[in-house]
Amino acid sequence: MISFILPVYNCYAEFAALLPVFVRGLEEGGEAWEVIVVDDGSWDGESIREAAIGNGCSYLRNERNRGKGYAVRRGFGVACGEVQIFMDGDFPFYPEVAGRMIRAFADGQMDIVVGDRSLAESVYPKDIGAMRKWGSRVLSFFVGNFFTPGFFDTQCGIKGFRRAVAAQLFPVMQVDGFALDLELLYVAIRRGYVIGRIPVGTRKQGSSSVRVVRDALGTVGSILLIWVNRMRGRYRV
Repeated sequence: MISFILPVYNCYAEFAALLPVFVRGLEEGGEAWEVIVVDDGSWDGESIREAAIGNGCSYLRNERNRGKGYAVRRGFGVACGEVQIFMDGDFPFYPEVAGRMIRAFADGQMDIVVGDRSLAESVYPKDIGAMRKWGSRVLSFFVGNFFTPGFFDTQCGIKGFRRAVAAQLFPVMQVDGFALDLELLYVAIRRGYVIGRIPVGTRKQGSSSVRVVRDALGTVGSILLIWVNRMRGRYRV
């Protein structure tokens, strides 16, 4: 069985519109599946719950906003699939990414598979602001060369794990926020897991210059926090 964990926070419009499309794709794929929606304290939680249950998904709710990392860990704590995948609940990717992710595990060689928007086959919106584009490039260069060697798109919001690997990784994760993606790759690389990459098609989503600056500062702070956690032996690597 394939488990999908979808963290959701205040994105009801995108979630409700695209969840039926996502579920229909899973049904047509022929694999046994489960979808676990983790509502991270959304103000419109009841609407999100109705959309999840109405489409055959499980629903968990955090009574207050705890962050993506906390929500994802909670979902993995109840997932049952032999392959377990998390993806941002506002569905930033085109639906075919789910099947591509599942097929990447088919030969039994990969421990972890991650989406990567920097691959040549990936489709990314072209009309992106210059500040966001260059800010992302600078961050990616720094992270991919000095923190997660060879992996430049650490924040791509879809990552999959074999069940045994997820059971080893998630209990030692410390980050509650968006830097969970970065933390997972940092620890996985140092533990020597076999990590594959797949191209993704990304839908256009809004962003501002302020968000670029905020995200850059947040990434630097997260790197320092993860480094401190490693020095304290919390990752057992």
